[in-house]
Amino acid sequence: DEDGAAAPLLLWIHGGPRYPRAAKALAEQSHGSHADELETSLMLAIAPHLVDMARAEPSPAVRWETPGALTPSDPNSPNYSRSGSYGDPTLATPAKGEALLTAMLDDLEEQAASFIAGGRAGATSWHGARGAQEAAGRHLERLPRGGDLLLSELHDSGVD
Repeated sequence: DEDGAAAPLLLWIHGGPRYPRAAKALAEQSHGSHADELETSLMLAIAPHLVDMARAEPSPAVRWETPGALTPSDPNSPNYSRSGSYGDPTLATPAKGEALLTAMLDDLEEQAASFIAGGRAGATSWHGARGAQEAAGRHLERLPRGGDLLLSELHDSGVD
């Protein structure tokens, strides 16, 4: 920018064209947004050892969106979800998670490449998105399997 400082790169993981298309094509649930089929599928692909599918249960559909957090303790609340999920995590699979992760990484790499090239984030003219996906996969495979912070591990391994 004008004072010589580097401009920040803001990436939105759901902001590219591929992730929303993949999510729409894969989702079987009627509703969802938290600990649902899609988020649980991503976790099954990234860190399956942290997912206990035996505890997964679908949340009831709501008649209308109500502001506020989900609550597992007040069954009279319009935001009640006994499990804390909003959607149906029982429909999650590792294959869905891998497809979503691929779409997400392709979109993110496109946004970053566009930024580096000086274009607008999310430009659709750049191709070759497999590099970031392969790099992320290599670094994820090297991470310890015990709940360590993923972001700090990626940062320490040189992936920024």
